[in-house]
Amino acid sequence: MNRVNDFSVNYKMTLYSKYRHIRRRITLFFNRIRARYQIRKDGKFFRIVIPNQHRKKVRFLKYIFTAIGLLSAFIAFDSIWIAFLFGLAVYLITLLIEKTIFTHPTMFIHALPDFEVDTNKWVGVGFGYATPPNREYDIPLVSMMITDLDYAKKIANLFLQWTGNSYKDEDGNVQIRIIVVKPDEYIFLCYPNPKRPIASSFFEKAKQELRKTSLEDEVAEEHITFVLGKRCAVGQTSYFPDFRRRYRDGVPVAFEFILPPFENPQPAREIPTFVFFDFSIKDKAELTRKDFAYGAIYSFEHGGEWQGPKNLNPDKNT
Repeated sequence: MNRVNDFSVNYKMTLYSKYRHIRRRITLFFNRIRARYQIRKDGKFFRIVIPNQHRKKVRFLKYIFTAIGLLSAFIAFDSIWIAFLFGLAVYLITLLIEKTIFTHPTMFIHALPDFEVDTNKWVGVGFGYATPPNREYDIPLVSMMITDLDYAKKIANLFLQWTGNSYKDEDGNVQIRIIVVKPDEYIFLCYPNPKRPIASSFFEKAKQELRKTSLEDEVAEEHITFVLGKRCAVGQTSYFPDFRRRYRDGVPVAFEFILPPFENPQPAREIPTFVFFDFSIKDKAELTRKDFAYGAIYSFEHGGEWQGPKNLNPDKNT
C-alpha cells in the first residue's frame, strides 16, 4: 500500500515539475517577444519598435502599401466615404511603417563566477542591526551564511569584480533585493546593477557610434549576468520581520559573511565588510516588468532548490 502511495505522489510531482518547466519556457518566450517587439507612444502617435534584422521586410511592406494607395485611384468604391476611409487607413498604416524604430542589440557581459557555484555551501541569510561605538544610530546588517571560508572568499572576490574592487559600493554597482513572496517566505537576490556606471558608459558609446549612421535607430541594451539567489523560509525565531519594519529605503547596509557555528554567528575576519547602497525589500505584488527582479525571481520561485526547513518545502507538499 505504501509503495502505491509513494508511486502516486512521485507521479504527481513529476507531472507538476513538467508543467512548471513548460510554463516557464512559455513565459520566457513571451518575455523575449515583449522585450524585442514593442509599440511605443511617441507624443500623439504610436511607433513600432523592432530589431534591425527586419529592416528589409519593413521596407518591402512600405512599398506594398504605397502601391496599394496608388492603385486605389482605379478602384470604384460604392461610396465616397468608403473611399475616404480606405485611403485614410492606407495612409495611417504607411505612416506607422515609416515611423518604425529599428533596434541594434548590444551585449554587455558582467563579471561571471570563475569558480564552481555550490548552492549547498550557502545555507541562509542573516539580518540584524549593529551599534558602532560613538554613533547615535544603528547600522542595518545583512549576512550570507556560508559553510566554507574559501567559498566565501570566492563570492567576495566576485563582488569586488562587480564593484570595481571597492568594499564601499557608493556607485550602486551591486543590487540586493529581498522579494517577499509569502508571509513566511522570501527570495534573496544579489546581482550586478544593469545600470552600473561601467555598463552605462559602454551603452552610451554604442549609442554615439550608432548616431553616426542613424539618428532614428536605437541601441537595444542586453546583458549577460549572474544572479545569486536563494529561497528562504521565515522561521519563528527569524529577525527578518523586525528588520523589515525597522529598515528604511535608501539606507546603505553592511554586508558580511558568517561562518559556522551559526548558533553564535561571527563574521569572517579574513573578509572585510562590504557596504551596499542599492538595497530594498519588496513584496512580490509590488514588482513590475521594468524591475530586474520581476524575471529573476521566477527561477527561484519555481524549481529553485529549497533551502528552508524540509517540512515547509512547497514542492514536497504539492
